[in-house]
Amino acid sequence: MVRSRTASPITHVPNKDEGEMMIMGPQKIHRIVLTHETICTVSHVTSPSCIWLKLRNNIVETQLQITCDGRLGDERNLWSDELKPLKNKPEARHYVMAPRDENIYGRARVLEYDSKNPDFVYILFIDHGDCCWVHWRCLAEISHVMKCHPWQAIPVALFKLFPTRRFMGEEEPTWTREDLNVLEEIIENYTYFRVKPIFGSLKYNDYSININVELFGLRDNDDFIGDSIAHLFKNQRVESIIKRKYYDSVQQPMFSLDDQNVLPPCSPNDVEEFRLEFPIKIRESTHQILDIGELNLEEDDDVLNKRELKIGKNDKKTEEAYPEIKLIKLADIREEFSDDGKFCILVNGSSTVSPYEFYAYPLRLKEMPRKNSAMETGKRENPAKEVHALIDDRIQFSDELDTWYGQQANRHAVDASTVRTMLEKGKPVFGIYEVYSEHSETGSWRRVEIIGLRPIERNQEQPMAAPWQFCRVRFLDFGGTDIVPVANILKIHASHCTKPVMCMPLCMNKIEPITGNWTEKLNAYFRSVLRGDIPIICELEENFETVSPAENLEDKVPAPKRRGVIFVKNLRVMTRPNDPTMEEKLVHGTKTSQAIAKFKE
Repeated sequence: MVRSRTASPITHVPNKDEGEMMIMGPQKIHRIVLTHETICTVSHVTSPSCIWLKLRNNIVETQLQITCDGRLGDERNLWSDELKPLKNKPEARHYVMAPRDENIYGRARVLEYDSKNPDFVYILFIDHGDCCWVHWRCLAEISHVMKCHPWQAIPVALFKLFPTRRFMGEEEPTWTREDLNVLEEIIENYTYFRVKPIFGSLKYNDYSININVELFGLRDNDDFIGDSIAHLFKNQRVESIIKRKYYDSVQQPMFSLDDQNVLPPCSPNDVEEFRLEFPIKIRESTHQILDIGELNLEEDDDVLNKRELKIGKNDKKTEEAYPEIKLIKLADIREEFSDDGKFCILVNGSSTVSPYEFYAYPLRLKEMPRKNSAMETGKRENPAKEVHALIDDRIQFSDELDTWYGQQANRHAVDASTVRTMLEKGKPVFGIYEVYSEHSETGSWRRVEIIGLRPIERNQEQPMAAPWQFCRVRFLDFGGTDIVPVANILKIHASHCTKPVMCMPLCMNKIEPITGNWTEKLNAYFRSVLRGDIPIICELEENFETVSPAENLEDKVPAPKRRGVIFVKNLRVMTRPNDPTMEEKLVHGTKTSQAIAKFKE
């Protein structure tokens, strides 16, 4: 079996009074967990029980590497100030920046020091999956921003495969070098792979346990099924592999390579030169103006161009680089959607939280149905056309966002300090955030508004670390909120800000829960009775709630007081204008349920 690895818990073990909380800290970088079928590339193969994958839209090259800016006449590297050498030997399991190539530094984790050469350390590149020996003095500090992104390399194991050979008298079977060579040859025939995670009856709270998957190599862009890698592998290694009839990932053991329990020998003479010492920094700052006498203008135009390009990127940290999206306001609803004080909505049930926080799409109908009107005689207006137009519009815009932000060159992370400054001033901050949706028509890249920052505690190891690692965002076109890393939010292009917000946050402010708080049980009942499959008629109510910028900064604002929330009342299903309103159902109860709310005094 695979040699035991240091446990890496994901969340704190909850007690009966607390829910699960992600483990945070200066030496904790979380990892991507596959939750549904997706398309990946293979970054590195350690064994059939440890294949390192990367998502197609990974951010390694754009955000997680520090690259040499160019060469001067003396052939020394011109590195940016982002690269700072370590003062002391890093401890095992700590994260650092390490040289992947002569001109590239990437994120790595310290694994183990060599017993015979104590200055040499074995490291794992967490965004690629491969390992190597380096001298510790070539390593650099890893910044706080670099730690905000999860590992981009995802270790997985092929499901159902079981080796039969044993290595040097070992009790458990292991994979052989011949197995590894055959698997690498098969994988080299494909560029992209369809990955189907296999879940089990047990949920592991540990990153060190590889996810079992079924891996399929895609032959071309029109291939959506692919060739089973496990099947091809097993057919070529019939004498050493058994394909078990496993149906649960718990049944699948993990097996190591025959010599994987022993680190490769460390030979200092064979270690590449750029992995022996820290690169020479010849400038205190990448923004420093160069003396023209220091450069050969005929040979070093590229150096100047790259410096200008880098400075140009830094100029985008100003507030002008964060365009604003127009939110839906009461005046807009009255002018475009309302008729006689009423307007029609389609509730997004998947983002409903409570009567104080639910989300809906406004519908434009020429005439609102009224009591004792033609609706009761069957001559009601059919809203299906408007609903279909809404769905088509959302799909078309999602495709537009996916096309643009799917290109690495168009993805630029927001600046955390600028975001904080804008929120302190009470200015709205908008961006783009990637989600992993099970429905392809809803897209991956979505417009969001940062509605509050989530502070973290400082620590002795990083007393100057930025306290704003996470923030709460609201999804402008789908509804709902989520807490995400600030570093994962991208700047939104101005052309994507002209389209009005599609989904608006609503609040039924005329009622309050009879228990004092909207408990999960009460909210579950509300979600069950608030229909999202048919248009609903409601009336507008003035919203006089205001908050201070300080409250907004630290995400302390309750849902009804957030910016852009619309207060509504007297909600009724469009096709049943004589039915009790939603408030009346919650306050007085129904034939099958008790009252859960009361009207505010």
